[in-house]
Formats: sequence, C-alpha cells, structure tokens
Amino acid sequence: MVMATGQLLLSPDEVGLLQERVQEVFDEFEALSADRSEEGDLRRARYMWSVVPERVDPED
Repeated sequence: MVMATGQLLLSPDEVGLLQERVQEVFDEFEALSADRSEEGDLRRARYMWSVVPERVDPED
C-alpha cells in the first residue's frame, strides 16, 4: 500500500497541467489492466487522487 501527501504552490495553468499528466498515467495503466483478470501475481489496486485548493478566488 502506498499513501502520500504533500503540498504544492502552483498557478492555475500548472494545476491544469498536473491534472492532465496524472490522468495520462491513470489512462495508461487502466488500458494495461483492461483485459486482465486477478491471476498469478496480478492484484487489484484502487486509486483516489485529488487536488484541493486551500482558498478559492471568485474568478476561479
């Protein structure tokens, strides 16, 4: 099991880029997993990911 937390200071554009890149990784591994079943060394792994701003500006 892996669980990590952290803190980043990002511009709105950087947050968008981060979301796109993480989604690309999830998409890659979901495609890899698509036709597999839990056999041999394969184990199901669930993920949860969020980016939560500490403050939201009205313009956002």
